[in-house]
Amino acid sequence: EIENELRINDTKEIHSTVIGEMIMDKLKELDKVAYVRFASVYREFKDIKCIIIGGSRGLGETTAKILAAGGARVCITFNKGLEDARRVKEEIIRGGGCAEYLQFDIMDNARNTKDYMFRLMGPDQLYYFATPFISGSKTRVFSDQLFNVFCNYYVTGFKNTVYAILET
Repeated sequence: EIENELRINDTKEIHSTVIGEMIMDKLKELDKVAYVRFASVYREFKDIKCIIIGGSRGLGETTAKILAAGGARVCITFNKGLEDARRVKEEIIRGGGCAEYLQFDIMDNARNTKDYMFRLMGPDQLYYFATPFISGSKTRVFSDQLFNVFCNYYVTGFKNTVYAILET
C-alpha cells in the first residue's frame, strides 16, 4: 500500500520522514504492538501518554524509565510507596523525561482518582504492574489466603482498572 501511495505521488525524491510517518499510520491501524516497537525506534515514544499502574518499583519502574527516556509522558501510580514514587519521578525528570505520580488503589473505586488519570491525562497506553506486598515467609505451604490476595490484585484489580477506563 505504501509503495503504491508513494508511486502515485509522482515525485522523484521523497524524504524518509514522510515514509516513516506513512508506516507509523499504517501500523497504528493494523497492530498496536508493532506500532509501539516501530515508534520506539523511529520516533521514540514522544507522542505517547502512559499510565503505569504500580510504576514506583520493579518492572513498573523500569518500564516508566524506558518510556520516559524515549520521550513518553508517564504517570506512575502507587498505593503505599509514596517515597518510591517520588524517587522514580525525580530520576525520570533528572534524565530529561516527563513524569508525574498519583496514589491509586486498584481495589478502591475512588472516582476522583480515575477521573484525573483517565480524563485529564488522556492516556494512549496502560501498563499494569500492581503487586501486593510479598511477605518474607519461608514456609513452602500453599496458602489459600495469600492466593486470594494475589488473585485480587492480578484479576480483580486489573478488572477495576479496565472498567475505570471504559467508564470515562
